[in-house]
Amino acid sequence: MVAEPAPAPRTPAQAATGVAVPRPDEAASLAAALGASRAVDPPADRGRGLLMTLLGEFVLPSGGAVWTQTLLDALGGLGVNDKAARQVIARMHEHGRLERVRVGRRTRWMLSEGTRSLLEAGAERIYGFGRQPRPWDGRWVLLLASIPERDRRARYRMNVGLGWAGFGSLGGGIWVSPWVEQEAAAVALLRDLEVTATSFVSELGRLGDPVALAAQAWDLPTLRRQYEAFLAATATASVPAAATVPDGTRSPDGTAARGGTRSPDRTRSPDGTRGPIGTAAPGGTRSRLGGRIPDSAGSPGGAGPQGGTGTQIGAVLQGAADGNEARSDRDAALALTVLVHRWRQFPFADPGLPQPLLAADWPGPAAAARFAAVRSALVEPASRWWRSAEAARTDDR
Repeated sequence: MVAEPAPAPRTPAQAATGVAVPRPDEAASLAAALGASRAVDPPADRGRGLLMTLLGEFVLPSGGAVWTQTLLDALGGLGVNDKAARQVIARMHEHGRLERVRVGRRTRWMLSEGTRSLLEAGAERIYGFGRQPRPWDGRWVLLLASIPERDRRARYRMNVGLGWAGFGSLGGGIWVSPWVEQEAAAVALLRDLEVTATSFVSELGRLGDPVALAAQAWDLPTLRRQYEAFLAATATASVPAAATVPDGTRSPDGTAARGGTRSPDRTRSPDGTRGPIGTAAPGGTRSRLGGRIPDSAGSPGGAGPQGGTGTQIGAVLQGAADGNEARSDRDAALALTVLVHRWRQFPFADPGLPQPLLAADWPGPAAAARFAAVRSALVEPASRWWRSAEAARTDDR
């Protein structure tokens, strides 16, 4: 079994504020683990993203252990071929994300403590996001915080952490958030990084428009297109394959949608690849956590088959499977994985702005309600298939 270091203790700043903000490295790890950072190896990253979705949706709630063949079966249904799937699992093991337990000639995988913590943090963020509107008192938090371009690692960690806390960048080291309580999260983060910064809490004066300020800090038109694409892809009618590709955000007409949130503050991730908040690489959507959310549109060996995942969420909801219970349960498990994998971009890309800063027809609440409803419809049959698959392999020892 691979030894996993204990989670890092809360910093004095975190303890003093009581704010559950991840440490800089934890926030960066969560972004990377959940597929919200630019990949050096796109096909491997796509497979890893789907695997992390399976671990969070099925393995974590069922005790944190899974047979290899169950993962291979699920990943195969999502278009990851056997060789690529085994490579992704092996890399997760090498990086300490999974611990291996030999059971005779077979292998059972356990979530490491670090992975369990990341998935729990991600689950809280993903499943609760956008469910309830938050009242806003009209005040803003303004941060003046910058790090020299030459210190790429520190800049990356700051941008990831502030993005995670819901701040948008106006450029020139100026960050804003409409949620005053997030000042404490920013203070904890910047103290951890030993960044000299200044914060203000105030209302907008007689000059300027708060809606325009929000539009400058966050790319709301692109985010709208992403929500509309999600709503189109999860409609109860049969879903075109191009619309069901996980995380390969498409507009309703099937064309690729660009971007997520933007930031004039451009940084590079520690590996030297371009990973700014709001800077999109071709074929991916932009994340406010420091890079792109990678496409899962597949090529051989990638995470999605040619032309899409082949899992049509709407068709499953309509009972369009062939009537075989085991088959329909498996279809539900694959559809649920696609649903969660695609939804999880939004907690990273959407800062959760208050309603006064958004258009009256903003699609975010409708998308959150759709996600909750569709997931609720799929969870029971999907979990039933997962339990059955695991039990069959346990009995087959």
